[in-house]
Amino acid sequence: MLAALPGVAAGLGGADSSSALVSEASCAAEAATDAAAASLAATCGYDVIITDALTEWATSYVRPDGAVVLETSARAVRQDSDGDGRWAPVAVEVLATPVAAGEVEGVPAGMLPVTGGVEPMWLNPGGDAGADLPLAMIGHPDERVSMHSESLPVTADAALSDDRVSYDFGDGVSLTVDVNTDGTIVTPVVRVEDRAALDHL
Repeated sequence: MLAALPGVAAGLGGADSSSALVSEASCAAEAATDAAAASLAATCGYDVIITDALTEWATSYVRPDGAVVLETSARAVRQDSDGDGRWAPVAVEVLATPVAAGEVEGVPAGMLPVTGGVEPMWLNPGGDAGADLPLAMIGHPDERVSMHSESLPVTADAALSDDRVSYDFGDGVSLTVDVNTDGTIVTPVVRVEDRAALDHL
């Protein structure tokens, strides 16, 4: 979604002659505030991103004519899941190295970290190590949720791909946990090969 607000930048906290003392040598593609971005855009002649207004799904920038533009996306275009204040591309990946005891607040040892997504996330490692662990954990400590698999204990070894973990229970029964492209949710799916597998389940 794209929204343009004509002429807004002209009144952004002093984008006047005093703030327009930006030389072409100091031109940059982004600025922290809307006023600074407006001054840069007017002086340098190109769109300037407002970094303080960035979110996972939204990008705001100022055009040289002073219009402020907001672009939003149905999918996340950046992420900062580790909370270090630096944006990075969204590139979801399930890591094979499990969390150590005490490494992450509230996350039990053995869970597999998922990196590169919007939300911090961990998945069950399967096997004996995963028998008593949640199927998935999502979110920061103050808003974390856990998903459990009560009817199908996760005792099978985990097979990892970039954004998926699969558990093969044998006899045609398997469980697949897919992480969405944003790294915000997981979708567990129980698969049965045939009627015999369903009866076994």
